[in-house]
Amino acid sequence: MTNTASTYTYYPGCSVTGLSKEYHRSICEICHVLGIELEELKDWNCCGASALASVNRLFAVLAPARSLALAAAHHRDLVTACSSCYLVLRKTLDQYTADPALQAQVDEALALIGRRLDPGLRVRHLLDVLYSDVGLEAVAAKVSRPLNGLKVVAYYGCQIARPYPLESPQALEELLAALGAEVVPFENRTSCCGGSLLAGLKMAGLELARQVLAEAADRQADAIAVLCPLCQVNLDAYQAQVNRQFHTQFQLPVVYFTQLLVF
Repeated sequence: MTNTASTYTYYPGCSVTGLSKEYHRSICEICHVLGIELEELKDWNCCGASALASVNRLFAVLAPARSLALAAAHHRDLVTACSSCYLVLRKTLDQYTADPALQAQVDEALALIGRRLDPGLRVRHLLDVLYSDVGLEAVAAKVSRPLNGLKVVAYYGCQIARPYPLESPQALEELLAALGAEVVPFENRTSCCGGSLLAGLKMAGLELARQVLAEAADRQADAIAVLCPLCQVNLDAYQAQVNRQFHTQFQLPVVYFTQLLVF
């Protein structure tokens, strides 16, 4: 299944439309300027993230499979801007294709709503659409306020990096450079931010966040550019707690990459 023109089926996910509404707003704004039409998938449901898999394996597949089946009817790429959603949706397609027994269970469940999952559906992250379909030159041409003089680290987080990395492993760095930013080398670019550990193993989660923040501070970065709502919350909202726990003084802005595109 390939995409046609500049229209994509858009799966926003719970985080982007809830806690991270600023991400959603910036996505809508930049896509309007770049001529990208994101048609939100009607009646989409939560992908289940990583939590549902710990409760029931079949339900963890059926929840995203339902949205994937709804998207398949549109015969174009399914785009999301949430790294967790990206991982879950792609993993679901893989599991469905690789496991005949699971495939039979999913088919039976989806048949009850008159839907079927298409293994040929492509699930993509918005960054890949900007990088591969729109192109860096076209994006840069729309920029009215280049990021000249701004030192930024590109932070991918762990979910978008494995096992389904973007086609270009340097897509975010190249995009930020095209916007005029000074992209600072960052060894922790695909390290975990602490994620859901903060809910159950708080100290472990804070330590992982500290490591990311510490390297960015050591590199004298002005900001951290992220792709994932969970990463943004962990590195931004918990930054004060990291400071209290580890006696640090981090004051690093953590922004979505879409917020750095000023048109």
